[in-house]
Amino acid sequence: MIYVTLVGFISEPDSVIYEPIGYVYGLLYLGYFPLIPIFLLRLKEVITLKEVTYPKKLINVLGVVGLSFGVALNHLTYSFVIEPNNMLQCPAKLGYKENLVQEYVTDIKVCR
Repeated sequence: MIYVTLVGFISEPDSVIYEPIGYVYGLLYLGYFPLIPIFLLRLKEVITLKEVTYPKKLINVLGVVGLSFGVALNHLTYSFVIEPNNMLQCPAKLGYKENLVQEYVTDIKVCR
């Protein structure tokens, strides 16, 4: 099977990074989604040489959409990649106990 991830298309991944609560990806996309209209409006401002007002409501809505997208993407990774491949979580003694994210691998020897 071929999976679509943040880095592109991969087939049968050896390791996947997952965070149980989902706030790491959520915060990542919370910051990314509102930047899209800001950059586009700034480009329009530079091209037309006129001051543009930034729609605060749109930026706030896109922040919530980005947060939801990040959390959903995190949980979809678990549902469609980790569970079907019967991946194992790297043990805590290898340094993953204190981290926010956990690495899931197909073979325990792949853990760093």
